[in-house]
Amino acid sequence: MLAALVTLGADVPYILTGRQDMPQNGVALNEPLLVQVIAGIEQVIAKSGKDISAPKKARMIATLYRAVAPNQELDVGALDRLMDKVG
Repeated sequence: MLAALVTLGADVPYILTGRQDMPQNGVALNEPLLVQVIAGIEQVIAKSGKDISAPKKARMIATLYRAVAPNQELDVGALDRLMDKVG
């Protein structure tokens, strides 16, 4: 039964406990936005031709996500600015 709820996208821990764990900054993770950010970072890295370490890539993803999360959408300008820093 719980597996079926997870498949449907339900927040099973919330259903079971009545509590919704929030990140320290109080903002819930927006998974579709995170996917866009990761895809954008991968594009930037590919265009730069550089080999980026996992820790640096994680910092880039976190930085870009924090920058775009308030608007809940990835803007091309943020990616361009990041490209300028990497490229």
